This record gives sequence, structure tokens and C-alpha cells, in this order.
Amino acid sequence: MEKAKSGWLVLILFFCSGATALVYEVIWSKFLAQMFGSTIYAQTVVLAAFMGGLALGNKLFGRWADNAKKPVHVYGYLEIAIGLYAFFFPTLAGAADRLFVSVGSGIAQRTLLLLALKAGLAAALLLGPTILMGGTLPLLAAWLQHFTSDAARRSARFYSVNCLGAVVGSAFAGFWLVQNLGMVSSLQMTAIVNLMVGATAILVSKQIQDQPASKAEEVPMQIESSSSDTLRWAGLIVGLTGGVSMGLEVLGSRSLAMIFGSSLQSFAIVLIAFILGIGLGSAWIASPRRRSFSSEKIIVLVLCTAAVWVTLLVFNIERWVDVYRILRTGLGRSSTGYVFHELMNAGLSLVIFGLPAACIGSVLPLMIRVVSQQSPALGMKVGSLLTVNTLGAVIGTLFTGFVLMPIVGVRNSFALLALVLTVSAMVYATRIKWRTGTTAAGCAIAFAVGLFLFGGQDWRYVISSGAFRSRETEFQPDTMALRKKLVKLVYYEDGPDATVSVEDASAENERGIRINGKPDASSKGDIGTQFLVAHLPMIAKPGAKDVFIFGLGSGISAGAL
Repeated sequence: MEKAKSGWLVLILFFCSGATALVYEVIWSKFLAQMFGSTIYAQTVVLAAFMGGLALGNKLFGRWADNAKKPVHVYGYLEIAIGLYAFFFPTLAGAADRLFVSVGSGIAQRTLLLLALKAGLAAALLLGPTILMGGTLPLLAAWLQHFTSDAARRSARFYSVNCLGAVVGSAFAGFWLVQNLGMVSSLQMTAIVNLMVGATAILVSKQIQDQPASKAEEVPMQIESSSSDTLRWAGLIVGLTGGVSMGLEVLGSRSLAMIFGSSLQSFAIVLIAFILGIGLGSAWIASPRRRSFSSEKIIVLVLCTAAVWVTLLVFNIERWVDVYRILRTGLGRSSTGYVFHELMNAGLSLVIFGLPAACIGSVLPLMIRVVSQQSPALGMKVGSLLTVNTLGAVIGTLFTGFVLMPIVGVRNSFALLALVLTVSAMVYATRIKWRTGTTAAGCAIAFAVGLFLFGGQDWRYVISSGAFRSRETEFQPDTMALRKKLVKLVYYEDGPDATVSVEDASAENERGIRINGKPDASSKGDIGTQFLVAHLPMIAKPGAKDVFIFGLGSGISAGAL
């Protein structure tokens, strides 16, 4: 087999690995949500177990990958093992469900113990396959070290292609696979794909294991830093960007759900926009045209660009909502209009959050290029960087969801994450002694600080307005201005699960509560629906004497009974 063809074939296999991994994440999360519930705490436990397994796999296989004689061969067996596990996952999940019911029923009132039980079962179900998933890129990076002398750039290409595969997998699982085939069939069909990927990789490895790197591909390495602590600095920056990236995803999901509406499709669209941004940013860095660029200077620039874009996004939230409203007025309320609506949301998400995701996503491949210049152990270094990046992502998710949002709110959380990016850029620019980069980072810091000083009240009025519920057929540019004039926000709070606002409409003498922008109780506007919740079942059984109400809410339905 020719060398170029075998390299492209392995790249295609790794694309498929990314796609199947995201299908598994989506479906496994659904299995565990049925088992543990779909609260934010249960979802976070599942995410932490999934990401923790990836980090552990990055570390364990990264240490060993450079000494593997047939890395692609081992990669094939990992894919086969993942596929076999996924195929029998429904059986394992059923056993775990029975264990959870039998043990959890005895500790249902002890919240911490119940959460610990969920964490233990999630880890037991997810750590094994995710550790194997985490070992794939370090193994292929070690193979590239022998396959080509341009291994750092090629590793970045593999990383970007894997991310693009993840985009396809998440879109396929979220919008078609589960709805049409069900969870079990979807899981087992994806497992068969994994088995085919693994078998193909083993066959390919027999053809390429003895092929030396081509002299024509040799690229002179640019020595940008000879410091012995380069890997530590790289790990610090990659860990911070991993945390910020996931923090922005959490904040982006909450913010866009308040604009587009809170649905599975809205969440999937934001996830796809982030992963696609990361994949495209990595692909841009992996291009041969960028091989001569200073990796360390690009890192400073992309961190500043991401921070400035996030700051502009928050400052101009009203303009983004207006763009959404303008586009939405041109869509029909039909099945075709719905498809176009989702495509429109995807395009807006990609513009709003895809750009900073692309900038942040390019940092890891850039750091791989930087650290690859010091020693040939590329597999170990890729594994180490992926480990801290993934751990940073776990910490970023937990810290943003459970600490930042409840304490400082969504808007200030955006500002703090932008500051982390700019401060990281300034520190790194100072380390490499680049004055222009230090100045640019200082300007970006000042810009981000402005978020704490201006526009906070406007954000609350816009983000709680429920733009997705608007039925306007023509765009009315003064709608938000009138809302600020006629509505008084009595209460506004960003919690881990939802954003809650209470508002008084003085012109109509009405008070209402909104959950994620949707009115859920009011003293006037939608009071008819609150009465109907009680009246309809009483019409169906007028002689009923015993009534069960699940949740008091505002008490209006209970009063109607």
C-alpha cells in the first residue's frame, strides 16, 4: 500500500472514531438520564465520568504510546474493544439500573449519598470505554512520529478531523438516529461501525508498520523556545483554555436557549457549533501554509481574539436578538419552516460561538507543535496535553455551572472567562518577550473589564424577554425599548438549572414569573391556561373528591380546583 494512501485511510478511520464517540456520548447520556434523572447535577456527574475517563486514557496511553511497536495495530484493537462494549451496553445499563433502584431506594432522602451512588455507577459504566477512547490520539501521534517527520502538524490535522467527525456524530445522533431507530438499535449499529473501523485499522497496520518517513516531507523545525519548562507552560495554557472552552459552552447553551427556546435541538445545535468551531480552528492550524508561522505568537493572538469576540457578543446581545427576530419573521410556521429555523439557529450559533471556539480550539494543536520541538516523544506529550485539556474541561464545566453562574450571573461569567483568556495571553506574551502581544492583551483586558461596568441591566431585560415566543410577522425595532420602559424586573437570578425572572407590567397591572424566558405563571396574561390545568380534569370527572397536584407552582391551579 502506498504511503500517502495509507495515511489518508488512517485519517478517515479517525474521523469515524470521532463520529462514533459523540453518538455514544449522546446515547449513553440518555440511558443514564433515564436511570438517574435529568437534573443538572445528574447530567454533570455523567459528563464528569465521561471526560474523566478520556483524561485518564490520554495519560495512561500517552506514557506507553511511544514505545509501542505497532501503534495503529493497537488503535484497531481499542476500537474493537469500544465497539464490543457499546454493543452490550444496554445489558450492563439494565443491571446498573436494578442496582441503583435496590440501593438508592434506601438512601433516597440522603442527597449526598444518592449523588455518590450515581457517580459510582456512572464511573463504572463509562470509565472503561472512555479510557480506551482517550488512548487513540496519543497512539496515532506516536505512529506519526515514525511515519512522517512533520508529525506535529499532522497530529493537529488528526485532532481537527476527529473533531469534525464528532460534529457529524452529534448531529446524526441528535436529529435522526435516535428518533428513527431507537436507542438500543442506534447504539448497536454504531458499535458495528466501531468494529469495522478497528478491523480496517489492523489490516492497514500490516502494510504500513515498516514504512520509514519520506525525506521529501522533512520540514526544518523552528526553535521558538528552549526552556526546560516549556511542557509545563503548555500544559497550563492548554488546561486553562480547556476550562474556558467548556465554560463558554455551558454559558452559550444557557444564553441561546433563552433566545432560541429551551429544547434538545437547541442544545445540540450549540454543541455542534462549538465542536465544529474547534475542528475548523485546528484544521486551519494544521494547514501546511501555517507551518512557518510562529506558534507562540499565534497562541497570544487567538486568545486575545476569542476574548474580544466574547466581549463584543455580550455588549451587543440586543443586536443579536434583533438579528434572530428579523430572520424569524421570514419563516413560515410549517414543517419546512421548522427545518429552516433550525438551520438559521445553527448558522447564528456558529457565528456567535463558533469563532471563539475556533480560536480556543487552535491552542492545543499549536502547543503540540511547540512542545514537539524539544524531544521525539510525541505520543507522551500529546497524551499529557490532552490530559490537562480534558481535566480543565471538567473543572470548567463544574466551576461555571455550580459556582460562577449562581454567584455572579451569566453575563459576569462571560466577562470572567474572557478575562482568563486575556490574562493568559498577556502572561504568555510576557514569557516569550513579545511586546506587541503584551500590548494587545492589555487592551483586551481593559475591554473585558468594561463588561462589569456597563450594560448589565440591558442584558437582563433582553435575555429574559423570551424572543423565541415572539409571534411578530414584521420586525418591530422598538420592541425592546418599550419592554424596558413598561416592564419592571422585580427579580432576576441565574441558577444551575434555569434563569428565573419576575416582572411587573405596569401598563396592564400584571405580575408574572418566567423560567428561561417562558412565562410559567402570571396574575393576568396566561391565567386561562393555569385555570385549564385544573378545570379540564374536573370536567372529565366532575364527581371527584380526591385530587392530587404535583407541584404547587404559583398556586393558581390549586386555587382553581
